[in-house]
Amino acid sequence: MAENSTSRANLVSFVRQCKLRVLFLSVVLVIPCLWHRHIESGDLASHAYNAWLAQLIEKGQAPGLYIAKQWKNVLFDVALLRVANLVGLTAAQKIVVSACVLIFFWGVFAFVAAVTERPPWFLAPCIAMLAYGYSFSMGFMNYYLSLGLACFGLAILWRARRIDWIAAAPFALLAMLAHPIGFLWLLGTVAYTKIRAKLPGWWKLALPLAAASGFAAVYWYTSRRASLLADWDRGPFYLYNGADQLGLFGTRYFWLAGSAFFFGLVCAGTDLYLPRNGGGNSDCRSNCMWWRFARRHCSPKICGLLCRTAGLAWSVRGLLPSRRFSAFASLEA
Repeated sequence: MAENSTSRANLVSFVRQCKLRVLFLSVVLVIPCLWHRHIESGDLASHAYNAWLAQLIEKGQAPGLYIAKQWKNVLFDVALLRVANLVGLTAAQKIVVSACVLIFFWGVFAFVAAVTERPPWFLAPCIAMLAYGYSFSMGFMNYYLSLGLACFGLAILWRARRIDWIAAAPFALLAMLAHPIGFLWLLGTVAYTKIRAKLPGWWKLALPLAAASGFAAVYWYTSRRASLLADWDRGPFYLYNGADQLGLFGTRYFWLAGSAFFFGLVCAGTDLYLPRNGGGNSDCRSNCMWWRFARRHCSPKICGLLCRTAGLAWSVRGLLPSRRFSAFASLEA
């Protein structure tokens, strides 16, 4: 109970001390959503079209159409519709998309801070680049929003005590409404870390081995069921390490993605092999692992896009210290 009170006190203290920095970063983060007349974000146009159709249905101007009840992959659409009813579709897109960017950025920020026990200001540019990476560009807004909410839930549950579980429940439910992947990532991460903490010695290897065996079983099953249309083409290397989130708008960005990846390798090597003095005060050792090589040899590309969208979750994982997740790769791969 005392630990919970301390955590809440630290949060309040952080907001008070850094409110101007938080406000400044938030304003800077939403500028790309505002400087164009229309946000260029792939499937965002289809979300706007669905909201427009829903408005017509609510007004009785679309005979033969009705709104189906849905409990997943719908949170962004519902928010967009409600805001559009108040301010119009054009303004609603800017407002709701900006909110999603802020939720993702500060969710990842809070998660990394919870793991490393320090605000990751050094990583703020990296998180911002992820916020406008491949998933945002493709307009997968429900998935994108789901990961941001899941990160808030993980930040709360990282050292959870009693009431923290209740506090995290709304984030888990909202993540599920946005997209099941975010919810499952939240659930899987919490289950993995809690179970692994209770396993002694070499028994800790049982979890990654079980995960690897599970992927092998999925591969064996789906490769023998043509009706599942599972695409096992592994494609180029850069699609499998999270750096693909920056590989946008031409080859010039591949240099940025490659630089980030190799920077991550250096940070990971430093974190793994250099001794820690005083608990590890170095930013490089504590929380500067940008991306780590992802062992995705058994990851199907269902519909050709799952692999790249899943890279966003892997990139978030890559921001965390490698020692704290030494065997976590197989779970998220």
